Amino acid sequence: MLLHSVPISGGLSLMVYCMAKRQRIPKNTHRRTLLKKRDELLAASRIESRMVIIPSRSPDTFEFASHVVEQDVAACLVNLRFQTLQDVDDALGRIQKGGFGICEMCDEPISHNRLKAIPWARFCFDCQDPHGASRN
Repeated sequence: MLLHSVPISGGLSLMVYCMAKRQRIPKNTHRRTLLKKRDELLAASRIESRMVIIPSRSPDTFEFASHVVEQDVAACLVNLRFQTLQDVDDALGRIQKGGFGICEMCDEPISHNRLKAIPWARFCFDCQDPHGASRN
């Protein structure tokens, strides 16, 4: 459902809910954005994968601990980029199959602003998990 402002007398407006119509999503724009993001993620993952190296035991315990923490952070970043890359590839597949821009939960259109911010979004704003358990 969409909220619309309808003018009424005295310069006031009434907010009404209307059923959302299937909107035409500019898929080529989103496809280009997704492909660009995919290239960025692949380039970054190549660089980061070289950074995740098991540190050799240093005689200084604090230095060794610092290297271990840096490696953990780098490994988390690689994992996050990999997951985002999967989400981007899934979105490109939805464009190809015709399901792009449609919420996987309620089958309503995902807002253009949400797709502009997160083009690989799978859910509309209302259906996304409020606790962040589900992705996009």
